[in-house]
Amino acid sequence: MARLVRRFAERLADRDRRRATALVRSIADPGERAIGYADLHLAAHGPISSSRHGHEADAFSREVDRALADLPRCRWTAGGALERTAGDDPGFQLRAGGREQAEDEALAYARPDHRVRFELAVRALGCREDDMRAIQGQRCLAHAHRESFLAWASAVHVTLAIDNGRRDEVFGPIHWENLTADIDQSSVPARVAAAAAAYEEFRLAREVPGHGVRASRVRIEDPVYAAAVDLVTPAPGSPLSPAFARRLKEMLDAGPLPAVAQLLAFAVDVRPENRDTLRELAAEVVVRAKPGSATGADALSVLAVSPVLGDLVDPVALLRDAARTSFGWQHGASHLSDVRTRLFPVLLRSAPTVALQQFYEAASRDWSLAMSLLEHEPDALRDALGDDAVAVLGSAVTRGLACTSPENTAPEVVDGVRLARLVATGSARNGQPS
Repeated sequence: MARLVRRFAERLADRDRRRATALVRSIADPGERAIGYADLHLAAHGPISSSRHGHEADAFSREVDRALADLPRCRWTAGGALERTAGDDPGFQLRAGGREQAEDEALAYARPDHRVRFELAVRALGCREDDMRAIQGQRCLAHAHRESFLAWASAVHVTLAIDNGRRDEVFGPIHWENLTADIDQSSVPARVAAAAAAYEEFRLAREVPGHGVRASRVRIEDPVYAAAVDLVTPAPGSPLSPAFARRLKEMLDAGPLPAVAQLLAFAVDVRPENRDTLRELAAEVVVRAKPGSATGADALSVLAVSPVLGDLVDPVALLRDAARTSFGWQHGASHLSDVRTRLFPVLLRSAPTVALQQFYEAASRDWSLAMSLLEHEPDALRDALGDDAVAVLGSAVTRGLACTSPENTAPEVVDGVRLARLVATGSARNGQPS
């Protein structure tokens, strides 16, 4: 629940800072509270074109430090890092190398204190240097942070060019480097950053008439990220790149089908002039997604979320089919949860009765899944319940727990949230217990 409150506050941070601050203050979990204040610290800097660390940002920065002071320090209890086993008995086993190796790998993010430090680092963006230094001991997390910083630098350069009509002397060269540098082909963050830079260059050409797209020169071997770059290489208004269509058709045959769906959902947003062609490709995804297929359900749930492509999928039928689908070891229960969480905001808007039934079942059996349904898209929750949404939920949780308590009272802290403080953030009509 703490993560839900924090994500809702993040959505409100730009337009209702007072309410967002009250929501973050209701979070008892020090890690989620620190990340929430980091979001507010970032929002307080204002738009990129006029960003500054003023009094308000400084106050939030001090709150981040107070939350960090309460953050428990964890330690590795296993003797080595985990690795996936092969053969007829798939699973996980401990690999020799000890705790030091776990620190250097993506597994470091699973350690709660490292996760919080990483989330703070990616929100610091050049302001809170201590947050960035705090993850330098974890090689994988430090690398991911570096690539996220490079992608942000491209976004800053393009935003400044659009808003002020000038080339930034600091971020401009970084953006050009992002479009031309050799990358580590084994690094997913590096591929993401390269594709993001290509998209930012496309965004600049779309928003500034007369700016010619400087095509990315980065060679990407991965077909998914290569296709993402191909998508934004032709100038806005031009036909789709033949390379993009070819790569997608190859992936329709060889997979991964969910990646095709993700690319198409992104494509209809950035190239609406090519909508008809993209819808034809999306219809092909629907044909390839056989009933009872785990990857098919995964791909269709991505299309269902798209405002342009969603009508190609019946979300209610897809939810029922996914519930009957066998998600084998290679997909796992988490993939079924991903399908459910993606579909929940769609159902909340198109079939609210089905959405609420799904939430009731999750809340009765799996509280973590229930919270995931709500936090996946906070905007859908706000559309349904207004800006008081999490206060309304907090009030309902308070009443429910009080009804089942011998003392007829709810605990002060539930799932990392101080319920009374959360309820108090709502209006008298919507937020208070009745």
